[in-house]
Amino acid sequence: MEKQKQQPQRLQSLDALRGFDMLFIMGGASLFVALATLFPNPFFQAIAGQMEHVEWNGLAHHDTIFPLFLFIAGISFPFSLEKQRGKGMTEGAIYKKIVRRGITLVFLGLVYNGLLSFEFDHLRCASVLARIGLGWMFAALLFVRFGWKVRAGITVLILVGYWLAMAFVPVPDAGGAGPFTLEGNLVGYIDRLFLPGRLHETVFDPEGLFSTVPAIATAMLGMFTGEWIKLRKEGLTDRNKVLCLVGAGAVLLIVGLLWSLVFPINKKLWTSSFVCVVGAYSVWMFALFFYIIDVLGWRKWTLFFTVIGMKVKDYLKTASYYYPDWDQALAEELIKKFELNTKQRINKMSKGMLSMVTIIVALASKADFTFMDEPVAGLDVVMRDYFYHKLMEEYTETGRTFVISTHIIEEATDLMEEVVMIKNGEMLLKENTQELLERSYHVSGLAEVVDQATEGYERHHEEKMGRSKSVTILLKEGQKLPEGYDVTIQPLNLEKLFVSLCGMEE
Repeated sequence: MEKQKQQPQRLQSLDALRGFDMLFIMGGASLFVALATLFPNPFFQAIAGQMEHVEWNGLAHHDTIFPLFLFIAGISFPFSLEKQRGKGMTEGAIYKKIVRRGITLVFLGLVYNGLLSFEFDHLRCASVLARIGLGWMFAALLFVRFGWKVRAGITVLILVGYWLAMAFVPVPDAGGAGPFTLEGNLVGYIDRLFLPGRLHETVFDPEGLFSTVPAIATAMLGMFTGEWIKLRKEGLTDRNKVLCLVGAGAVLLIVGLLWSLVFPINKKLWTSSFVCVVGAYSVWMFALFFYIIDVLGWRKWTLFFTVIGMKVKDYLKTASYYYPDWDQALAEELIKKFELNTKQRINKMSKGMLSMVTIIVALASKADFTFMDEPVAGLDVVMRDYFYHKLMEEYTETGRTFVISTHIIEEATDLMEEVVMIKNGEMLLKENTQELLERSYHVSGLAEVVDQATEGYERHHEEKMGRSKSVTILLKEGQKLPEGYDVTIQPLNLEKLFVSLCGMEE
C-alpha cells in the first residue's frame, strides 16, 4: 500500500497550473502563432489554430483559459478556508471576507473598463474580473454554508435550470431567431433589460448577468476538486485520487458532449455543456499537474510557470538560474533605469512594467537567440528610445539574434535587418529591410495615367478619389521606376508600406 503523504497547505501543482494558465492570459498564444509562421508545418499550424476564440458555437483551447482560471480559484478555496478557520476566524468574518473580495473584483473590473472617466453611458459594466468575482463569491458562500451533497445538488440545479431557461423562456424581441443564436438568446435579452451602459457584443455581453450563473458551477467544480484532494481517508492514496479525478473528468466530458446535442457548447453564453466539457479539461489538467508534481515529485520543470506569481526580485533571481551567461550588472542597470519596484509581484504589474521586466530578462540573459513580442508595449517614448539604444548596443557588442514582433513599426525600422509581414496568419513577405524599402514606392496622379504607368508592376492598396488615384508598387528584380508619365512617385517608409500591405480591405 502506498504511504499517504501529508499534503502541503499550498499545492505546488496548483501554482504551476496557475502559471500555465497565466502564460496564455499574458499573451502566450502569440508565441505559438509566431512558431506556426516561422515553421509552417501542419503540427504548428494546428496548434496556432487553437489560439483564437471560436466565433460562436464550438470550442478551441483559447476558450478554456478563462474558465480554467476560475476553476483554479475554486481549488484554492478549501485550503484557504481551512487556514482561516485554523486562525480562529468566525463564520461571520469569513462571509464578510468572501463578499468583500467578490465586490472588489467587480469594482476593479469597472475601473479597468473606464469607470474613472465618468462616461457612464459608454461604460461597460460587465467584465472578466466581475465574472470571476461573482462566480467565485457565490460558490464560496455555498461552500461555507453547505455540505458537498447539497452543493452537488445545487450545481446540477444551476446547470439544468440554466438550460431550461435558455431553451424555453421566450425572448420578446428575438424576431424569430433561435434561443441559442446571437440575436435570440435569453442572456442578451436580460443584459439589454438590466445591464446599464455599453454591451460588449452590442446585443449582449459575454460576461453579462445571466451567463454568470453557470460560471458559479465552474467555480464549484474547482472547489469539489480541492475538497477531494484535501480528503483524508484510510486507503485513499494520492494515486487513487488522481484516478478518480480522471474518471470524473470522463463523466463530465460525456455529459457535456451529449448535452451539446440540444444545448450547444458556447463560451460566450457559458452554456451548461460548455461548463461540463471545459470542466473535464480543467479536472484533467489539474490531475496531470498534481500527479507529475505532487505525487511523482518531478518539480524542477515547474519553475517557468511558478515564477509568474513571484515578486520581481525573485523572478529575476530565478531567471538568472536558467541562463548561464546571465549579466547581473546589466540587469541592475536596467532596474535602476526603469525605476522598478522589485518587491512588486509580477501578476500585479501594469502592462508597461511587465514590458520592463521582459526587457531586463531578454537583454540580461545574454541568450544567443531571443524572441520578443511587443517588447515596448505600455512604455513611454523615453523608455522606448532607451530600449532601442540598449538593444542596438547589445547587438553590436555580442552579435546576438533578436526576433521582434511589434506594431510600432517606424520606431523600430532602424533595428531590423529583416522584416516579416503577417496578415490573418498568412505571411505576406519575408525580406531584408533595406532591400524591401529600396523597391517600395507610392505612385499617384490621374487614375488612367497611374494605371498605365504601373501596368506590369506588383500593385497594392489602390485608392481612388474622383479622377485621381494612388497605388503602392513593389519593384521586381531588374525593374525600373516608370518613366515618361505625369505621375508623382515617392519612396515608402516601413510603416506606410505595412499599411499598404496589411491595411483593411475596402
